[in-house]
Amino acid sequence: MPPTTAGSCAGVHRCSWQPRDDLAELRAESRRLEEENARRARPIGAGERIDPNQAPEAELDRLPGIGSATARAIVEAREREGPFARPEDLLRVRGVGPATLERMRPHLAVPAHVAVPVIGGAPGPPLAPAAPLDLL
Repeated sequence: MPPTTAGSCAGVHRCSWQPRDDLAELRAESRRLEEENARRARPIGAGERIDPNQAPEAELDRLPGIGSATARAIVEAREREGPFARPEDLLRVRGVGPATLERMRPHLAVPAHVAVPVIGGAPGPPLAPAAPLDLL
């Protein structure tokens, strides 16, 4: 039996290796992943805020105490249950506890007026009292 070199298909063994025709697509995907990894690795700056209702997973991953699995869980929770009306709403996400919330709170930008959908017939948050009407 003739010797084979590592990584080659020479010799008596059959292999299913085929050259890739989509080299440009593979390079583009590689660049996209490198950019995403660079974003994830960039530390969050002082005063920088991230909106958990809009940010993609790679941006959420930059929050203190949040890794890729929890970032993914945040995105899934907002898609499944609706937006986060206040920072405390992030506690509904598996992987976010009170200590983690306090670590990331200074970096959260939750808009003051988030429309919270009615889910399962439950009422939304209470409305602010209206000013009295002067009917006379």
